[in-house]
Amino acid sequence: MEFLYGTLLDKGYQERFFADLTGLTKKEVGHIALCPFHEDTLPTFLIHGDRPSFFCFVCSAQGDWIQYGIKRWGVSFQGVLNTLIQGAALEIHVREREWREELLQSEILEAAQIFFHAGLWSRSGKAALSYLSQKGYTNEEIKGMRLGFFPGYSETIDYLRTRFEECDLARIFTPLKDGLRDSFTIVIPYRDSAGRLMGIYGREAEDREGEDAYQPLTRMEHLRDIPFLMYKARGCTDMVVVDGFFDALLADQIGIKGVIGVGRSGLTTGYIDSVLRYGARRFFLSLSTAEATMAAMRLIKDRGFEVFVVQRPEKYNDTDAYIRDTCIKKFGKLVETAVPADRWLDKITNPSSPLRHQEG
Repeated sequence: MEFLYGTLLDKGYQERFFADLTGLTKKEVGHIALCPFHEDTLPTFLIHGDRPSFFCFVCSAQGDWIQYGIKRWGVSFQGVLNTLIQGAALEIHVREREWREELLQSEILEAAQIFFHAGLWSRSGKAALSYLSQKGYTNEEIKGMRLGFFPGYSETIDYLRTRFEECDLARIFTPLKDGLRDSFTIVIPYRDSAGRLMGIYGREAEDREGEDAYQPLTRMEHLRDIPFLMYKARGCTDMVVVDGFFDALLADQIGIKGVIGVGRSGLTTGYIDSVLRYGARRFFLSLSTAEATMAAMRLIKDRGFEVFVVQRPEKYNDTDAYIRDTCIKKFGKLVETAVPADRWLDKITNPSSPLRHQEG
């Protein structure tokens, strides 16, 4: 479903799919219209622009596009699916059971994320919020990133069980019961390429040298080949590849287009396949180590696409640190002046290369 929905979003299919709504108007967040599910005199029906979902602020009707078609037109799952497939001009098969499982997981995680985000501003989330503030993140950036606070497994399940079956919650949040430390308190939402919330990561509210500060709080199989923030990078020809989630989030906050995060595992063939099918043709690597850069470079060049390396001053070991410590627009200029991969490789393998003296 994620590729079908992502393709339709890139085509601006909302205007065709929701064309029967009264007062359909494009807004910055997507579209608004009069709600078809209650007597409406003002536009209260929101159609999100970055993901396949709708929500009414009055009657609380919500769901994805297939749910809308079933409820609005009284047709079957397959009937709505056929309409979407035709609109996307794809040959694709989706089982109804698969759609329902993905939809339920996204609905549960959206509810959890609202809970986590509100918790960051509560007394319990004070330490996590203080950590972020000490790192230099403003309240506006924290809200824009939709970060949250994880209060613990029991507290999370207690909050969600009023709306969802406990067996479904336990299935989605299974990793939490396998020894995850409660010190992973900062919550980071992870969306698929269509913008559906399909996973959540936790990060320790402290730095531990040599340890991975990030751990999944939920099942992540739906995101195995989807790099972080892929849903915001769809349709970008140039792809900026960074390591960490905060690297990607902060770059996105300052307006860098087409930025994706690949985590400690680095750029994989699955990630490359995902970005290529959405139009990426050039890659700009801003990774923490030369080893990760060379590994990513080989994978991309094997596919026949262009690779460039973003050159940070040596004292900055990651993108986040560089952006934090410099003029906010400076990283964008570094991307614009990235060097071809072969020139960068010559620089690090040849001590006499003039490029070694051009940093700073």
